[in-house]
Amino acid sequence: MCREPERHCEVGDATGCRALVIIAEMAAAGWPPGRPPFPTAPGDGAAEFTLVRGKTTLSTLRSTYPLKMLNLHGAARKCGGGDQGAKDGGELPGAEWVYMLGHGGGIVSGDVMRVKVCVGEGCTAVMTTQSFTKVFTQHNGQIARQLMRARVGAGALLAVLPDPIVPFRDSRFAQHQEFDLAPSGTVHGGEGESVANGVGVPGDGGEGVEGGSLVLIDWMTSGRQARGEEWDMEHYQSVNRVLMSSRCILHDALKLEREPLNASVQQRMHPFHCLAMVALIGPRTRKLALHMRELIQKRQSERIVDKDGHAAPTVGHKRPRHPGEEEEEPWDGLVCSVSDLPEGYGVVLRVAGHEHSGVESFLRIHLKGLRPHTLGA
Repeated sequence: MCREPERHCEVGDATGCRALVIIAEMAAAGWPPGRPPFPTAPGDGAAEFTLVRGKTTLSTLRSTYPLKMLNLHGAARKCGGGDQGAKDGGELPGAEWVYMLGHGGGIVSGDVMRVKVCVGEGCTAVMTTQSFTKVFTQHNGQIARQLMRARVGAGALLAVLPDPIVPFRDSRFAQHQEFDLAPSGTVHGGEGESVANGVGVPGDGGEGVEGGSLVLIDWMTSGRQARGEEWDMEHYQSVNRVLMSSRCILHDALKLEREPLNASVQQRMHPFHCLAMVALIGPRTRKLALHMRELIQKRQSERIVDKDGHAAPTVGHKRPRHPGEEEEEPWDGLVCSVSDLPEGYGVVLRVAGHEHSGVESFLRIHLKGLRPHTLGA
């Protein structure tokens, strides 16, 4: 059951306060628990997934202008079946995909998109977008807001896999997303389960009810580079909170804002043009989380300077991958980090890249282990 968000905020942070108040109002309206309410205000949307005869079914899908939510019926169901399912030793329910679209291809200043999602026990749901989410130039100082509140039941998986956000010049954007995951019957399991470096590893003795799982990608680009817009937004804020048993296990926030007395956003972010945060939480993401943590930890020892240690090399130029190595390899322009969540709940990955294409390729290649969970195995 979701806890009402705290309403306090720093002085002057009107954007954050307004978003938290809206989320609190969503909770006060009676959701969750129960079914998502019928959207009434402009930009409201609701989706509910239930398990019917062992298959994930989209039982509720509603939205109001300027938000449009679409479902491709059965397009993803059992797409990954066959031999792979036999190798994994069982079947997973096929995922249902919901696309969140904005009329006009983006968000206009003053718009408020409120999306409520309820993923029932044992379901597999994917929330995504059709293309990049464009944040148009602000008008009269108004902020474009995007809010999501989701509840994930026991044994269920919610994958939030949008395309990146592209803030236009002088745009103002604030995003707040809150996810309430059903807890496991036991976090550390029985005698056969261990916790290695913050990520639980199941064993023969693990018992109890499987909790909810979440895959969340939150990423952005520097803007329309072809038009000379690089980190030229006026205000950008993104906050992600994950709750389990009314306890906040992840609070991730990013805020980029023009500060006349300090260096510009472009100066602070140079030479990167794409930022991504990936959260892998819950039992159904455990294997993938372990793989990603091992991969990123190896990358963290790589050099991101030239031979002399003076400056970051140009993308594609060769440099020693690790200190003391003689052999040189081209740099892909990515800097990565990984953090473990407490008590083995999962991991959080962060990727910064010189180009959006490099970050996208990295995520596509290394998150391919998610495929059996989203497309069915």
